[in-house]
Amino acid sequence: MEIPTSVDVRKANLERATNESPSVKVIRPYRPEDAAAWKAFLQDSNNGTLFHDLEFLAYHPPDKYNFHHLVAFRGTDIEAVIPGALSADGIFVSLSGASIGGPAVKKSLPA
Repeated sequence: MEIPTSVDVRKANLERATNESPSVKVIRPYRPEDAAAWKAFLQDSNNGTLFHDLEFLAYHPPDKYNFHHLVAFRGTDIEAVIPGALSADGIFVSLSGASIGGPAVKKSLPA
């Protein structure tokens, strides 16, 4: 039997808590498997723009920015998407390479 690492245990606990309790709020890094949900969320968001669209942002050369987008959940529902990158000194910036930044939020939240 394989013993899970502490990261595996935290991930399993987070996924279980997120799925079981809609009041649990989690902000986590974007994963490639989030692409379709991100795109769908933007189409129905309160303030999503072209500058939140990851396909649009992909026109930058891969090494130009250290992208680290974030996704905010309440339970399993996306509440906000936050495109961003880490600066050379490790500070999260929303968004390098775009004219505007900040989160795109769901319609029921004020922009």
